[in-house]
Amino acid sequence: MLGNSSGFVKSVHLKRVNLPFILLFLFAMHLLIGKDIFLAKRHVFAVEKIKGRLGAVFFNPQSSRILGECSCGEEPSIRFWSLDNGKLSHLIQLGYREWITAIAISHDENMIAVASFHTNTVGCFSINKDTWLWKSKWIEKDPFHVKKVLFTPDDQKILAFGEKHIVTYNSQKGEINQKQTQPLSQYSSLPSCRRMYVVSPSGRYFLVSQGPCLSGHAVLSRFFLLNKKVTIWDLERNEIVARWEKESEICAAVFSPNEKEIVIGSCDGHIIVRPISEDKVIRKWRAHTNVRYPDADFQLQAIIFSTDGEYLATYGVWEDGWDGVKVWDYENGKLIHSFYKLLAGGVLEQIYPMAFSPDGKYFALEQQGNLCLYDTQTWQERWCVPSVKSQE
Repeated sequence: MLGNSSGFVKSVHLKRVNLPFILLFLFAMHLLIGKDIFLAKRHVFAVEKIKGRLGAVFFNPQSSRILGECSCGEEPSIRFWSLDNGKLSHLIQLGYREWITAIAISHDENMIAVASFHTNTVGCFSINKDTWLWKSKWIEKDPFHVKKVLFTPDDQKILAFGEKHIVTYNSQKGEINQKQTQPLSQYSSLPSCRRMYVVSPSGRYFLVSQGPCLSGHAVLSRFFLLNKKVTIWDLERNEIVARWEKESEICAAVFSPNEKEIVIGSCDGHIIVRPISEDKVIRKWRAHTNVRYPDADFQLQAIIFSTDGEYLATYGVWEDGWDGVKVWDYENGKLIHSFYKLLAGGVLEQIYPMAFSPDGKYFALEQQGNLCLYDTQTWQERWCVPSVKSQE
């Protein structure tokens, strides 16, 4: 009894000693995590996302049609609109479980590379034959999936970029030609703090950094184990081109068409232009600002270039909390045109459904549930049609 009693007293004594430390620890976690949860409320746009919107928009290489993919609210499909009048000219139904996470069209316009979330697959669809050439299970398991696909310039290969691997497939047969983990292996791949990366137009250069953590988990980014550097990798030579420490969280990025510069979209709304091979800033300006919460994150979420490098389009939060797209003169950072209150409610994987035509004459984007085409010389609307229920 005495032994048990003594043990009980020691146990109570230890609990009393540790209690202040436990309370202090919980309070610190509240400050670190609670702050992020509070800020997360500021990240949300002022509108609810419209159901059934397009996941991506792009032009075919010859600029004769606009392509869009829709995975929301109905059977996932790829849609083709006529550039002349906006009429739906072709519709490819992919199947009810093919929720698209990445898509690309071949340079000869005969094939489409598709990555699916629900089936966790990568495949190549023949436009002419209206059937799958092949479909392969992605090498990574849930919750990781393919985030980017593209064709090599000769259309012989498809590059698929996942959370942990970069895989090269034969575009005709689906055979794996190469697998690599560099430089992805240098960054943590947590479900709440994933990697952020972008691929150059040719697929040669690859930027990767630690992406912003999800709301309530940003405490993880404060630990030293998360890599704070940005790396640009030459996939052709398999070597580092440049590396620098990021000055702010990166929410979006894009390589210039000539692949000599990288444009960083910081989560606080700034555009930062850097040469890909040097650690310096060429120019910087504030593109998006939430006046009510100027220090909030996720103010800039997507960036694209026109093919000639003249224009830069950014998607992000507007001054009053609504969302919008701004088109900039790339060389001087001057605002050219803007599209206000698009009602998208944010984006996933740095993608907003907007695109410049290859010849630079047109700009297409989805706004308030409609796909609209604009002339880049006058910025006058050519046509605007329902993006999901177009003339079916």
